[in-house]
Amino acid sequence: MPPRHETPLAGRGRSSVLAALMPRAQRKRRLKIRWLATALVLATAVLCFWSVHTEALAPTGAGRLIYLAHDALWVPAWSWVWTAARPWSLIWLLAPVPLAVLALIEFLGLAQPLRFLQTVVLRALLRSPLAEGLVALQSRIGPKDGFLTRLISADLRVFEDAARQAAEAPGQRFPETDAAEMARRARWLMRLCDGSDAVQIRLCEVSALLARHDPPPPDLTVLDALWQDAPWAPLASPTQGDLVQALAQLQAAGMDRAALAAATLGAARLARQDRAPRALDWFARWAELRLGPTAFAAELAAAETLISFEFWAAETEANLLRGTAAAARTGWLGRLLPGVETCRPSGEMAAAGLAAAAPERPQPQTEQGMAHVRAS
Repeated sequence: MPPRHETPLAGRGRSSVLAALMPRAQRKRRLKIRWLATALVLATAVLCFWSVHTEALAPTGAGRLIYLAHDALWVPAWSWVWTAARPWSLIWLLAPVPLAVLALIEFLGLAQPLRFLQTVVLRALLRSPLAEGLVALQSRIGPKDGFLTRLISADLRVFEDAARQAAEAPGQRFPETDAAEMARRARWLMRLCDGSDAVQIRLCEVSALLARHDPPPPDLTVLDALWQDAPWAPLASPTQGDLVQALAQLQAAGMDRAALAAATLGAARLARQDRAPRALDWFARWAELRLGPTAFAAELAAAETLISFEFWAAETEANLLRGTAAAARTGWLGRLLPGVETCRPSGEMAAAGLAAAAPERPQPQTEQGMAHVRAS
């Protein structure tokens, strides 16, 4: 699975439905060549056995080599395996023959049984006390983008989706064991990857998700230290003054995609901790620039693919509007219209209204649609 900043979604908006429908880059397996090579090997073997059985080849010249191979290799092996030591000799074939069949099935692209077994074994090791040693060994001698790295990244994605679903569901709590496993896998991913901005931004987002958990997992402090040296790190945990400066830089289009994604996470964190109204200004200004016909809109689109932009926008708005909406519903209007928001929407909800007036852009998807994409 490619990083989110390398998907075809960049420049196409922030719709998760579009992201699910677009094709992803995959490794070329050249299955036609594999099928052709396998067919040639099988045809050669069948032709050799048929020629020896029918004695179709002359015992001199090139045919003599096939007869010698039959007498020196095939006859002793068949005599020992099938004639002399049967059936006890077949015990030695119980392991290599099924493995060879499974390898051939995977080689031809019919299924991936060996990859499935490898995944099961690696996940069992990652849940065992040998996990730290396995990750350390992979980081020293293995490829940085190997299967273990991709497996850890995929498992981390599952934990991230579960944490977001728990945050969106009223009364649902993200389990402490899952939070601890999520922090461990994020730390392993940073150790195995190259420390690029995309990976560090992802770890920053994992930290923001884990910071919502009470109590936070023990690895959260270690995880935060892994991205604190990045140039955009102050934007991810800002004060209100830092957010004002970030808004000025956003207005001047003076931020790159990593800084934009980090500042979005910082605005969401500030809205949750301090209920800073400036956080909504960040998303409202983002929506205006995102819909404008400028070159900076493409940079904003790329920044949206680095994080779960819809989730953090909705999270920010919910945190800031929860108090005002609750206060507005305490009067007779709230009792008359229970569950209806009586305050003016802004931020991401206002961005949805603006997007509806722009037919050339895809419509933002609903929360139900996002939940369906996550479940699939």
